[in-house]
Amino acid sequence: MAFFRMFDSNRGVQDIQIHGKRTIIGREPEYADLILEKPDVSRMHAMLLERDGKFIIKDMDSKGGTFVNKSEISEMELKNLDSIQIGHYVLEFHISSDEKNNLKTENANDDQTIVAITERFRPLPKSMGLNCRMIHINPSRIFKTGDTVIIGNGGILIYPPSDHYFNNVIMELELIWPNGNKKNFFGEVVHDLSHLGKLGVKLHKIKPEIYNYLMQVAKRDSWTILQKHTDGPPTELDGLSS
Repeated sequence: MAFFRMFDSNRGVQDIQIHGKRTIIGREPEYADLILEKPDVSRMHAMLLERDGKFIIKDMDSKGGTFVNKSEISEMELKNLDSIQIGHYVLEFHISSDEKNNLKTENANDDQTIVAITERFRPLPKSMGLNCRMIHINPSRIFKTGDTVIIGNGGILIYPPSDHYFNNVIMELELIWPNGNKKNFFGEVVHDLSHLGKLGVKLHKIKPEIYNYLMQVAKRDSWTILQKHTDGPPTELDGLSS
């Protein structure tokens, strides 16, 4: 059994269990088993094939290409924790992790791909970088109903950046894609995971004018590297989006 840990900037982190011998990855539900909705994904972008217990990924003459561990490929056998980037999506391949035993699936059979969200909060794929800093302001002043878009069923699971954190602190998270692209989100700390030594952080997209206001009025800490991105300098910051 194998699964992808996928990061999608609209839905956060999800685990997607792989069933069957063939999985089409693409934009259109009519053609694809695993649907990636952003316009930089082709209708039929890539294909995952299982052959004698081995998993092969093939690019299907996509417009933007399929990248494994930051190199463009036409066909390649996947190993555990290989990182696939398709457009703005990152899919980390898992085949030998005990985490697969925790997947919750419904109506699974041998011929279909099932999206299985295993937890409300999941770790970020290891191929992505993560920096953070704390913003000292009451979250209720920022995160109000209708003001923000909460991503996915929750967000990401991280280790605390220090020995303590505060009830009235939100975080700015700088996520770094395998190819070096960056995007910033605001994170709302959820405290009920603190007994695990980790934080569940809801991801929010906020409007640029709110971000600019916060940078003027709120105290903020220095940036801390929580998960290292090691492959050269990142490209220009994508910025915050509403």
